[in-house]
Amino acid sequence: MSSITTLDKDTVLARARAAIDTRTRYVESLFDAAAAASAAHTAAEAARSAAADADTALAKGTAPGSVDI
Repeated sequence: MSSITTLDKDTVLARARAAIDTRTRYVESLFDAAAAASAAHTAAEAARSAAADADTALAKGTAPGSVDI
């Protein structure tokens, strides 16, 4: 003989809401992580570009503080 557990409507709804809330927070954390990774990528690109510009300026002798010899 099998035993069937019966749940009332309020319990089922509460569990469903809790599951939805948990999944929502997880998805929001994924979006937050993606935004942080995008910002880090943008900052890294800016740093690489600035370094390349500095190298170019140094090679041309136009860098701040460069002296013609």
